[in-house]
Amino acid sequence: MRRRILTLLIAFILPAEGWISSPYGLRVDPFTKHWGFHRGVDVANHYAIAVKATESGTVLFAGKKTGYGKLVILEHNDGSQTYYGHLGRIFVGAGGSIAQGQLVGWMGMTGRATGAHVHYEVRQGGVAVDPAGVSVFQRSNVPIFQLENFWAILNENIFPPI
Repeated sequence: MRRRILTLLIAFILPAEGWISSPYGLRVDPFTKHWGFHRGVDVANHYAIAVKATESGTVLFAGKKTGYGKLVILEHNDGSQTYYGHLGRIFVGAGGSIAQGQLVGWMGMTGRATGAHVHYEVRQGGVAVDPAGVSVFQRSNVPIFQLENFWAILNENIFPPI
């Protein structure tokens, strides 16, 4: 049972080692100090930590973009896109193919950043969506019948009946 839960949880792949310094959704903007919507997940660590592709795809963009600093945008077979922003160095070029787990760049703090991190964003149909939800439920290789019982299995093992 535990192995099955771990298999489901591993389906969510972070682009780099580190900690989530800013989750997806509403937050206080570190520059303006006002509430705003954060369209991705920030994974923080030290400068030059490897940033890897969370899924195979094609490099749509690799360069500088306002706010994101050094940015890589990958397009995937399902038409979705993943953004890797604030990179210190980029190791891929536009038009190239990339495999899941392949090095995209180094963590940095280019663009609108307060410290070394990677801004990881997922877009579907051009709209930013929560990377955690997309990664677990739409990108995993786990059969759908296992996903249907995911929350029940998780609740049974983490919150057993009293």
